[in-house]
Amino acid sequence: MVSAKAWAERVASNVILDAAGLIAIAELKIIQRGTALTSSASCCDALVLCPGIHRQQDATLLNGGEYPMTANMNTNYIFRIENQATVAYMQTVGKTGHLTELQVGPDQRPLRYFPFLLDLSGPPLAQLCYLAALCMTVFGLALVIAIQDFWMMGVFAMLIIARLLNVVIIQRRRDAQWHGTKEPGQYASLLILASQDRWFRMTGFVDDLKAVTSGQWLRETTAFESAMEGVATMLVYLCAALASNGTQVGKITILVMFMVNGGLLAVSNGLTDILYMKEMTVRKTGAKRYNRRLEMAHELLATSKQKDWALKLGLVSRLKTDDEGAQSSKDSVVTA
Repeated sequence: MVSAKAWAERVASNVILDAAGLIAIAELKIIQRGTALTSSASCCDALVLCPGIHRQQDATLLNGGEYPMTANMNTNYIFRIENQATVAYMQTVGKTGHLTELQVGPDQRPLRYFPFLLDLSGPPLAQLCYLAALCMTVFGLALVIAIQDFWMMGVFAMLIIARLLNVVIIQRRRDAQWHGTKEPGQYASLLILASQDRWFRMTGFVDDLKAVTSGQWLRETTAFESAMEGVATMLVYLCAALASNGTQVGKITILVMFMVNGGLLAVSNGLTDILYMKEMTVRKTGAKRYNRRLEMAHELLATSKQKDWALKLGLVSRLKTDDEGAQSSKDSVVTA
C-alpha cells in the first residue's frame, strides 16, 4: 500500500513552488479590516492564517488619517470622530451624495462575554466563512503532519505563534477606556461630514455615542508590546524564507490555504455590515440621496431645535431670525 507521503510526492513531483512562502508577506488588509470590524481579536484567530499577519497592528491606519468634523445637533457642539475603526466603517458603508443613517446601541451577541476565546461577528454566512477558514488551517496542518513535512510543520507553528502574539497585543491595547463624563439617559443625533461628500447621521444615547466616537480604540504600543510585534513580524518573514525547504505538497498546501483563507476572510468582512466597538454596535439603517448638500441641510434644520451647528459646519453662510423668534437658514451656502 502506497503511503500518504509517497502518494503526495508523486502527485506534486512536477510542480515547482520554491517561492510559495512569499505569499505570507503579501501586503493585504484582510486581517486589519476584520480586527477593525470586531474591535478585537480572539485566540481562535491564531488558527486563521492568511496573508497580512504581520500588519494586524496597523488596523488603526485604515481610516487613512481622516477624522471627520461632527456636530451634535442637540447641543451645537462641534468635534471630530477620534475612533479610527468607526471612521473606517463609515468610509465603507457611506456613499457620495448620500446621508447615511447609523444607529448605535448595546452589543447583544450571546458570546460577547468570551471574546478572547472566540469572537463570532456578523450574519451567519460571515460566521460560516470565518469558521471555514479556521477549519482550512487545521486541515492544512493535519496534511503536512500526515506527510511528515517537518519544515512545513515548523512554518505552520511559527505562523500560529505570530498570529497569537498579535492577538495578545490587540487585547492589551484595548484597555483605553476614557470617553469623557457620563451623561446617562441623554439622547443625541450627530451629523458627520466625511470626505468625498459622504454624510452621516448617527443617533443613540450620548454615552453609547461617546463609546464609539471619542477617546482611543487601541492605545499606542508599549516598549514590550513593540518587541512582541517585532518578534511576530520576524517570524512571518522567517516563514517566507524557510518555506522553500518543504516538500512540494507542503508548499502547495500552504499556498492553497493562504489563497482560500484570504478569500473566505474577505467575504466574511464584506458580509459584516455591523461595527462592534466597546460593547456597542454601529449599524446602517438607511441612506437617502440628495442632489445638493443644501437640500440635506434644510431638511435637517427643519427637524432640529438647534440651528447653530449648520453654521459652524459651514453648511450655510449665515442664519437669520424670523418674526416668531425661530431661526431659519438663508438660501446661501459655502459649498455644494
